[in-house]
Amino acid sequence: RRSALPRAAPLPRCPDRSRVAPIRAPAAAPLRRPLACEHTAVLPPADPMNAPRGAATAATAAKKAAKTAKLAAAASTLGLGLVALVGAAATLLPRHLLDACNWTRHPDVRRAFSTDECYRLLDAAVQAAPKAARRDAADVLFHLVESTRREGALWLGLGLGSLYALAVPFDQRHSALFVLAASGSLAALVDASHAGLLGFGATEMLTDRGRSGARVLCAYWLVALPCLWAGCVGSRAKARAKDELMGRTHTVLRKACSGGNLKIN
Repeated sequence: RRSALPRAAPLPRCPDRSRVAPIRAPAAAPLRRPLACEHTAVLPPADPMNAPRGAATAATAAKKAAKTAKLAAAASTLGLGLVALVGAAATLLPRHLLDACNWTRHPDVRRAFSTDECYRLLDAAVQAAPKAARRDAADVLFHLVESTRREGALWLGLGLGSLYALAVPFDQRHSALFVLAASGSLAALVDASHAGLLGFGATEMLTDRGRSGARVLCAYWLVALPCLWAGCVGSRAKARAKDELMGRTHTVLRKACSGGNLKIN
């Protein structure tokens, strides 16, 4: 007995794959020889010596820079040590920082007279001036005494500054080295004039023992000043190279944090 319900539509049949043409890759173009009119660029073979030569040059330059920095650091250490040693000796032995007439302790004077006698000599110099100019003469001698004490203070300060510069890294010494080298260069001019090597300034009160002492100081400056100046130049160069490296590193880090949107020159 047939049902009164409508019959469902039949499902579509799968296509017959045997009748579908297979998909094939396009055939490759046949090879042909280039024509005579077609110029083909032929690259020369790579020279295996070029890359190693450049790397070797960079490595040699880096080694040379490192060696120069080591020599400059050693020179600065020697110069600073000399300034610290002489500064302490020049201040603590005569002790003219405390009293200008303590120069009687100097080896050239050898305590030929006492400190009180030194002041009596200075007072006699004031009394030898004309009566109307004695006050001015006293002021002149006061400034000479004050300058003597100030020189002792400066020598001690240079020695302490040298000790401090020895305690910091080499790339941070250039400021202290420049101050010491510049001060020492000016002092060397005065000593050279007293030694009879340069005509710089007045030398009317020069004595034979004073000339001999000035020559000893010139020999000292001849060793200390090249060390100080070489250390100053080398320290400044190392500080500049370190700043450039830190700048490039900071730029790379900024680019990495920005997702690669930062342009690096």
